[in-house]
Amino acid sequence: VASDGKKKKSRRHCKTCKKRTRNPSGICSVCARAQELKRQQRGESEQKRDFVATMETLAQRHRATLLRTLIGFCFLSFFCGGLYLVYYGWTNLRDARASIDWPTTEGNIVASQSSQVYGDNILPGGIEYVYRVDGATYSSDVIVFGQGYTHDHLQRYPVGKAVTVTYDPNDVTNAVLEPGEFNNFAPFYIGGAVLFFLGCVILAVVYELVRTVYRAFRRNTE
Repeated sequence: VASDGKKKKSRRHCKTCKKRTRNPSGICSVCARAQELKRQQRGESEQKRDFVATMETLAQRHRATLLRTLIGFCFLSFFCGGLYLVYYGWTNLRDARASIDWPTTEGNIVASQSSQVYGDNILPGGIEYVYRVDGATYSSDVIVFGQGYTHDHLQRYPVGKAVTVTYDPNDVTNAVLEPGEFNNFAPFYIGGAVLFFLGCVILAVVYELVRTVYRAFRRNTE
């Protein structure tokens, strides 16, 4: 007991630094602040880990979605391209065979030139003719069904030449100068079948790839 009649306050040693402290918890203020700072840092680290894990999970999901979208787009491109080639070849072959029995009318060539290049610009060429049916004037650029113009066509159909135009009685805008089947339509069918087959292959490969990625993702998240 002190001489002034007051009891001396008991002092303890800090559990961490072993210095004397009056804190009842047995930890000095400096060590207490240091421990609080460490707890805050651990909490921030755990938050960062949780954030990174969440972002990785979202990235995996978005990668799978993006992959499915890309593959679906490729499949549709090949599939639609194949169908278009088959349809184009079929309609041209049908018209070529039917044009033999179509009616005819007189017409005139109004344009006949090959493609020309002027600097960075390309002026498309072609042969265009006009014809009249029931008092109405129509125009067309079809020389042979399923085939574009050639150099021989340019020589045989100069501007101003009178020609005989064969037209579809059910659709007078569908006309041709050389009726009949002169073109080989096999490339259209073969090309369409190849594109369709490639589309199916891509779809099958992507399906297996997406399923594999999805299974791996589920294993990692379980």
